[in-house]
Amino acid sequence: MCLLNPRSHAIPSFISPKILPIHLLYFEAILHSMYDVSNNSVPKDISDKFIKTSLIHSHNKRPTSCRKYHIKFSRLNHQQNSLSCFGAKAWNCRPSQVCNPPRPVFKKSIRKALFAALEAREDYTD
Repeated sequence: MCLLNPRSHAIPSFISPKILPIHLLYFEAILHSMYDVSNNSVPKDISDKFIKTSLIHSHNKRPTSCRKYHIKFSRLNHQQNSLSCFGAKAWNCRPSQVCNPPRPVFKKSIRKALFAALEAREDYTD
């Protein structure tokens, strides 16, 4: 990666050795934390920051399947970037086939989905 042309795009150099860029590593870490929240393996003060949509909406028009979380409204960017808001958004937008598998299967499928999203980007040239 160090011997690249300075004008070349960085994404292909991440794809070939199977390394995620820093923003996708952050997204992956958030999803792993949300997996722990979903399986009640975090302390109560952290899990209290997340509200399942099934507890708020009892009718079928809301996404209550796969343990989705309610996203709290906030006008402040600081609050929108917090774990309670960004984590709920990330958890709600994960692939539908990754509902509630065992942890190793979850980690592998999330990593595969992130690499697929990275490879699908067309805003760079080889």
